Amino acid sequence: MGKPNRLCLLAFLAVAGVLAAVIAEEMYSDMFDHINPDDILPNDELRNQYYNCFMDTGPCVTEDQKYFKRMTS
Repeated sequence: MGKPNRLCLLAFLAVAGVLAAVIAEEMYSDMFDHINPDDILPNDELRNQYYNCFMDTGPCVTEDQKYFKRMTS
């Protein structure tokens, strides 16, 4: 492999890396970044709501629960 070919490959990989980073940034949603498991786990009522939602034994009350239910199914 000649030097010009390596340079083209390196340039292509750099452009592909930047493009992948831009696409990933656009796809990321910070809608549920406010969820803190440290607040949910010690709270028995809230923890049971999440558990019942995940196990399909109760309704998914909050949008957070509905989102995580979709992500895990």
